[in-house]
Amino acid sequence: MTPGRAGGDDEGGEALKALVPSFKMCALQALRSVVRMPVVAGSGWMVWPTFNASVETGAAVGFAGNQWRCQCVVATEDRLRKLLRPDLDLELWIDALGEVANTICGLLQSRDDFHAVFGAMLQSPPVGMMEGRIRIQGWTVSGPLTTHPHGDVQFAFGARRVDNIRQG
Repeated sequence: MTPGRAGGDDEGGEALKALVPSFKMCALQALRSVVRMPVVAGSGWMVWPTFNASVETGAAVGFAGNQWRCQCVVATEDRLRKLLRPDLDLELWIDALGEVANTICGLLQSRDDFHAVFGAMLQSPPVGMMEGRIRIQGWTVSGPLTTHPHGDVQFAFGARRVDNIRQG
């Protein structure tokens, strides 16, 4: 998942910057527990006004409350599955990435710092992705989770205020 970026307003950017440590911790915990991958947080975690990325294999979970609409995305190259989890076929791998995204959202919701910004939120079922692109129109935090020496799992979490959705 290689991000591109475009302009946007400042709504949510500062909140996401403050929550980067929580996003890293929850993403690491989910990957380690759901797919049992040996990962560490890579460098280069950034907050973008909008987010565009190519996705080889991945999954997304929607996350919505009274004030915010969010999207959590987890993506990898298929070669990573073949190296680290050859026991999983492509369909099971994408399903596992969906469970990772689902778990990340659940872990975030249980954190006081996340809840203080976003409030109570409901999750949608995971949606698998193969050979495509994703665009998040709203502030997005993204970064790599590294499985040395095999490659990266890419994480992105985008947020947009409900009022901005209605206007734009």
